[in-house]
Amino acid sequence: MLFYLSFKLFLLFVMRNPFLVPLFISSLALLPFVSKAEPFIDTSNVFLRADLQLLADQGHINIPLTTYPLMWADVVPAINRIDETKLSDESENAYWHVRQQYLRSKKNAQSIEMNIATDESRFVSFGNENREGSFTKANFSYMGDNWAVKFSPSVSEDDRRSKNVRADGSYLAGFLGNWVVSVGQQDRWYGPGLDTNLALTNNARPLPSIALTRKSSQAFVMPFFNEIQIPWNLTTSMGQFEEEREVPNTWLWTFRLNFKPTQNLEVGLTRLAQWNGDGRPSDLSTFWHVLKGEDNCGGVGPSIEECNAGKEPGNQLAGYDFRYSFNHFNFPLAVHMQMIAEDGDRKGGLSIFGEERYMYGIESRLDLFNRNWLTYIEYTDTFADCSDGVNAGDGSGVGTGNCYYEHHIYKTGMRYQGRVLGSAYENDAETLVFGMVSQLNGLDSWEFKAKYLDLNNDNSDRYPNDPDMGNTVTKIAEEVISLSLKYQKHHGRFKFTMGGNLDYSTFQDDEFSSDFSPNIYFNLHYNL
Repeated sequence: MLFYLSFKLFLLFVMRNPFLVPLFISSLALLPFVSKAEPFIDTSNVFLRADLQLLADQGHINIPLTTYPLMWADVVPAINRIDETKLSDESENAYWHVRQQYLRSKKNAQSIEMNIATDESRFVSFGNENREGSFTKANFSYMGDNWAVKFSPSVSEDDRRSKNVRADGSYLAGFLGNWVVSVGQQDRWYGPGLDTNLALTNNARPLPSIALTRKSSQAFVMPFFNEIQIPWNLTTSMGQFEEEREVPNTWLWTFRLNFKPTQNLEVGLTRLAQWNGDGRPSDLSTFWHVLKGEDNCGGVGPSIEECNAGKEPGNQLAGYDFRYSFNHFNFPLAVHMQMIAEDGDRKGGLSIFGEERYMYGIESRLDLFNRNWLTYIEYTDTFADCSDGVNAGDGSGVGTGNCYYEHHIYKTGMRYQGRVLGSAYENDAETLVFGMVSQLNGLDSWEFKAKYLDLNNDNSDRYPNDPDMGNTVTKIAEEVISLSLKYQKHHGRFKFTMGGNLDYSTFQDDEFSSDFSPNIYFNLHYNL
């Protein structure tokens, strides 16, 4: 049955995406000359992420961990340097979990995955298996000494779009010294948030992009102070949005630098910029203005009159984040914060940020039910008052809200295929999330979340009658109480994941209506 579904999936993909067939054929032709492995750790495994963070917090590894995809070439040497005799019980479990995942990554060269769900995921977080609802997916990946390739055709039931045959997760990568050049569609995660981030997450499908990424976070050594070594990573990409949007074929430039000035502190800097697109300036001088951040109307960029005439070089988000871990009376704690700002700033002077929004989180470790749990509380606020700039409400400079992830030229906003690139909860939202993550012996894993979500809390939308623009979560104010549970187990070549969530919503409409929304899914992953 699995092989039949895999073959049927491949035929459907060939018929709808013939331009990708040469990549698949070349991959098979080179199979005898390559080793089986994947170079990247993607955003699909929250349990692996929790184990890596535990080892870092306890001082056993010292590499940046808030940017994904993460490179196995960075993780494995750090793991190999660990002295097992100095590990606590929970650190030893995490250590062996990471080693098990690395061995699995070397064996998962060909696999098939099937997901059955009652609905697609409304809110997508790190480790989510259910973004598109029900789907069937195949994975073919190979890696040589200086290159790697992965081909992941899938067929899904995505109610948001009609093009449901895809290649999300596919890439072709080449290694040049300590750098990786890749072309493909990979989910990215820029920031320390465990449930969501404000900048770039896996909430939306990945854009087709070309990327340059540091392969190893080899430390920068301070001149004259050889004992001060700062591990650092850098990744930048250029991607293209879909054609069916207000400005077709807009480009997206992303930049992420994260580094660890101390063992317990990690700092990240992030920028996202929409520019180019049909009918928009696309020369190098325009991109130079984007790089310099000269698109804050009335501030360090064009004048208000120039912005109203459409002379901005692009639409940007920019900000910083940090994560700091420590022990308080032998109790492990960590705090993280992220600030991401919109453009539309009119502060002038030295200000380069406008309409800053924030995410805050606190993390700890608890022993409960004979397990060690990563527990966290995360708060986000995406309500921005842009009434003092041309990016406000309807573009007239009057009104509040409805401007985060929006733009008066790139009117579809920071969104792709019906989902926002950043926070899973869209703009004008205030959220509080409690989460718990644990696994035992690398064979079974659990994740639990409880959420309070105040969505679209100004009860208005920039494009209330257009489902493809404006707030993609809800057009009216909605309060949600959400509970979710996920269980995962490995057994031989199989990995089983089952879970679900129950949302209770109340809406601020004429009748103040309410609704229960359950969603249950089962995911089967089989290594061929």
